[in-house]
Amino acid sequence: ANTGPSGNENNAIIMRYPEMLLIAAEAEAVVNGVPTAVGYLNEVLTRARNGESFEEPRNVDVADFADFEQFRDRILIERTNEFMGELQIWMDERRLGLEHFRTAVEEHNVQWAKEQSGPSWNSLHLPGYILNVELPTDDGSLIKNMLWPIPQSEIINNQGINDSDQNPGY
Repeated sequence: ANTGPSGNENNAIIMRYPEMLLIAAEAEAVVNGVPTAVGYLNEVLTRARNGESFEEPRNVDVADFADFEQFRDRILIERTNEFMGELQIWMDERRLGLEHFRTAVEEHNVQWAKEQSGPSWNSLHLPGYILNVELPTDDGSLIKNMLWPIPQSEIINNQGINDSDQNPGY
C-alpha cells in the first residue's frame, strides 16, 4: 500500500470490485441478455462464500430467472447484502425511479410488520429494509426521500437559484 509522509496508508476505497461485477451483470443483461450476465453475479456469490463450505449464497443459473426483471431483482438483493451500510441502496433506488422506490418501501413495511412479532433472518434480504420503523408511502414523502436538500449556502451564494428552487419537502 502507498504511504504518505506520516507513514499512514493514503489509499481511499472509491469503488469495490463486487460493485464493478454487479454493475457489469446488470449492464450485460440489458445489452446482451441474462445468459451472458449470470457469470458476473456468480463471481460475487462465489467470493461471498469465501471458499468455505457454505451453501448460501448459492450460484445462480439462467433457468432461475423468467425475465430480466427477476434477474435485476436478484442483483439488487445482492447489492443490498454486499453494500449494507455503504449508502449504495439509496443510489440504486434513485436510479431506478419513484415507482421502484415505492415498491421497496412497501416491501420494507410488510417485513417491518412481520418483525413486530419477532425478528427473522429474511429481513436482511429485502431491498430497502434498513430501519426498524414503518416508512411513509405517500407521494410527498417518497419524492422527498428520492432527493437531497440543496444546501442553504448554495441557495444564498448561487445567483441562479432561490428558496423556491429547494427540493420538495425541505
